[in-house]
Amino acid sequence: MTKGGFAHMIEVICVYLRDTVVKPLLGHRTNAFMPFLWTLFFFILVNNLLGLVPLVDMQHVFSEKMRAEHMAYIGGTATQSLFVTGVLAFIAFIVVNIAGIKELGLGGYLKHLTGGAPAFIWPILIPVEILGTFIKPVALALRLFANMTAGHILMAALFGFVASGVAMLASGGVSGIALGGTISIVSFVGVMAIYFLELFVAVLQAFIFMFLTTVFISQLSHHDHAHEDDHGHGHEHAHA
Repeated sequence: MTKGGFAHMIEVICVYLRDTVVKPLLGHRTNAFMPFLWTLFFFILVNNLLGLVPLVDMQHVFSEKMRAEHMAYIGGTATQSLFVTGVLAFIAFIVVNIAGIKELGLGGYLKHLTGGAPAFIWPILIPVEILGTFIKPVALALRLFANMTAGHILMAALFGFVASGVAMLASGGVSGIALGGTISIVSFVGVMAIYFLELFVAVLQAFIFMFLTTVFISQLSHHDHAHEDDHGHGHEHAHA
């Protein structure tokens, strides 16, 4: 049994992801994939949230050398690196395709590339399906990288406006105080709004990465049971 508010919160998140998000897609294979999917979600989430803590900025404030060399000992957003998101997407690619081969067999996996279409369409369809197999993880990596980078750039731009407004205030004069104060206040309010939006995006992007990985796994699976269940339910309704 979990103890404490934080542990209860983590348990609620895990149970929700398993029972509401993953199980409808993976069915009996849910428990086999949950450790991997939970790891993906929480790894991305924690790194996204750590990126919102201004550890790098504080080091640059107190060390002129680190600021000049654009370096830091700790901090930053790991998921803002295309190398990190690329590795995550590559791992997802390996898991998805190995799971597909294990579930369908090599023959079934290759047959999946034809999409059940007539043979004369295969020369067009198979290359497209093969490309799609590689495009999916690339899209996962770029989506996470782009979303985490865009928010940070926007916040940096707004902080630049705040700094400009403060500089105008320091210069003195009625116009400088009025214009500088207005720019500083409006920009600071904008920074706060974007910060809360970044909190939402941090959670959302972790969820989307995990959810799409689940969808890709479910696409390479047998669907006969679902059809049988639907057929059975249809008979039950007919008898009723």
